[in-house]
Amino acid sequence: MSKRSSSTHFDPVHLPRRLREGLEEANDLLERRHPKEALEILEELAKRHPNQPDVLGMMVNAYHDLKNDRGYLHTMIALHRLTPNRAEVKLGLAGGYLANSRPALAYRTFQEFLRKWPNHEQAAGVTKLLPDLDKVLTEALTDLNLSQTLSPESKLDFASKHEEAQVLMEAGEFERGKRLAEALLKQYPQFTPALNNLSLIEWLEDNLPAAIEASQKVLKQEPENIHALSNLTRFLFMQGKTEQARQMAARLQASGAQGYQSWLKKIEALSFIGDDEGVLALLEEARRADALDELSGLFYHWCAVATYRLGDAAQARAHWQKALKLSPGFELASANLQALKKAPHERLCPQAFSADLWLPKKTIEALASIAKQAAYRKGGQSFQEKMKEFMERHPVIVHFVPIALRNGDAPARETALDLADLSEYPALLNDLKDFAQSQEGTDELRLQALQILSKHGAFQPGQKVDMWIKGKWTPILTLGFEITPEPMLDKIKPKALELMKQAIEALRVKDGARAENLLRAALKIEPEQTSLLNNLALALMQQDKNKEAEALVKHITEDFPEYFFGQITLARMSIRDGNLEKARAIINHWMETKKKFHTTEFSALCKAQIDLSIEERQYDSADSWLEMWERVYPEDSEFKNYRRQIKVRKNLAKFM
Repeated sequence: MSKRSSSTHFDPVHLPRRLREGLEEANDLLERRHPKEALEILEELAKRHPNQPDVLGMMVNAYHDLKNDRGYLHTMIALHRLTPNRAEVKLGLAGGYLANSRPALAYRTFQEFLRKWPNHEQAAGVTKLLPDLDKVLTEALTDLNLSQTLSPESKLDFASKHEEAQVLMEAGEFERGKRLAEALLKQYPQFTPALNNLSLIEWLEDNLPAAIEASQKVLKQEPENIHALSNLTRFLFMQGKTEQARQMAARLQASGAQGYQSWLKKIEALSFIGDDEGVLALLEEARRADALDELSGLFYHWCAVATYRLGDAAQARAHWQKALKLSPGFELASANLQALKKAPHERLCPQAFSADLWLPKKTIEALASIAKQAAYRKGGQSFQEKMKEFMERHPVIVHFVPIALRNGDAPARETALDLADLSEYPALLNDLKDFAQSQEGTDELRLQALQILSKHGAFQPGQKVDMWIKGKWTPILTLGFEITPEPMLDKIKPKALELMKQAIEALRVKDGARAENLLRAALKIEPEQTSLLNNLALALMQQDKNKEAEALVKHITEDFPEYFFGQITLARMSIRDGNLEKARAIINHWMETKKKFHTTEFSALCKAQIDLSIEERQYDSADSWLEMWERVYPEDSEFKNYRRQIKVRKNLAKFM
């Protein structure tokens, strides 16, 4: 029964201009039914203007339109703290609790609404709702198994505090949630739901041993407790204790205990440890129990993940569609459905989880802090040592990386790559090597993994590695350097730069004469500018003005020996003149010594490697460099000409 907040009437006179304009833009988007775009604007406004009622009111409406019940509730709580005496806010808060399966808080808040606004136009509807809600609440209180000596009002108060602790935990207010859970246990020491909450809070606070201890306390009291068995399965698996986790999962599957979200807690744990057959067996069990109506969108998401991993993409699509129907706005379901539209080698699927399911917020914040400190220090040794110490204190990260590479969402997989790259931790680099040479993930992601491995010496530069590319095993040349699109620092005056751009276009269409004229004009503005000189040499070569080109290249390489493009031009001239040994020496020197290439530098390197491979009749090598060039720098149209050249030379070689 979550409902929209009443229209926010912000004061155009007294609000700051940028806030007012942002609210007007968000309001317009909401009216045109673009809640996602509106929410992006409102989230930015909320950062600059925290606790601003107009912003929060519109965010409530955006979450409502997105059918994001959790976002709606937590924003409504914030709005209620600021404006507790607005009837529509109180009513919206009660509806948010109800939509998020918090019946005690919903019942109590509806009662508060009726006491304060008995004559409100919505009062009759709320009064009519309460008997049905009372039945739901009675079932919830029975599940909590509270002492029969407690009065109904005391039971409601106790249940409300229990639900409040869960809401606080969801909102990241761990300390308040922990205090409330401990207070409940002091009042009722055998209350296992509070212990389960404490277990989750300890994990979220980056204290996995304490989380495991709390779950074990629950199981001493209730050996079949679904929540404790599910949580403990996950926690053990995070620690790398796979066999113990599977034993715990077997207990979970066999448990006949009933409780809040029992189906979801079971399937979550089974999916977490990769028991896909167990996941689908649980779906069948729910079907036999005539319990399909009880299943959530998240349940069907786990079914989709299992089905996809077992090779049935069509059925996985159906499960994700069901998940999205039950939970509109469910990002993981949407992301997987979008991924299924792509070719298999481009398909980031399954995206089973986001990083926060594995890594608590405090762990992520600590990692970010280490990375930030490293950014301000020269040399990486201190950073590597800090990362190694951090990994040893947080073994969960070591187990997160291989799972995330195969099953995480896009940010989780990128995080896994970064952790392996930045830490240089041997176990993580081994995981990365296994992933790179597997058939899982996208081609692009596995090639990124290969580049990281090459950078850290796992493969020798120029070594061929068999990789699964576009659905077949393909030998890929490894590189011992990084390729970056970051802008180069070669500054040229604007007028000269514009002339050079025109000259490069002329070179691409083999109009060397026009390119020469443009470059000579540019050199009058920027004399001795290396990029201009090098392109002029290429223009001269296109016109067969070889002596002049050679003299210019000699000038560039002697006076600017560290200029990469000049050296590569010299290598290509050496190939043209038949001096392949000299060309190979130049190319190898740069591949062995240069650790970072701009994409345009890599493009030039590829051209030289292809030219050399063709002359050496190493056509497979030429094909490999062509494929790498196209993957790294698809904007460069020249590789099409090189593809034709390789094909022609291959065909001619048959008759030679």
